[in-house]
Amino acid sequence: MLSFIEFGRRATGELYWGPPPSQEEASVGSRLEETIASHDIVVFSSGGCPFCSQAISELRTAGYSPTVIDCDPLLRQALAEKCG
Repeated sequence: MLSFIEFGRRATGELYWGPPPSQEEASVGSRLEETIASHDIVVFSSGGCPFCSQAISELRTAGYSPTVIDCDPLLRQALAEKCG
């Protein structure tokens, strides 16, 4: 049995191999880009993560008002693709 690997380009311009991204994945990627572009400081946080809580606390103590986004699995994947 032959199987084929699909190659293509994601909405972010990155190349991929394997199945193309779903509509939901593409939507998450575009929302990620919009969120980053429209806020000065964005913290992508995981609930219960002490490092995230500390970073947010320190930013607020320093007088900044970060936009805090709770990550779900699709958002984590989009962040990994963007940041490596």
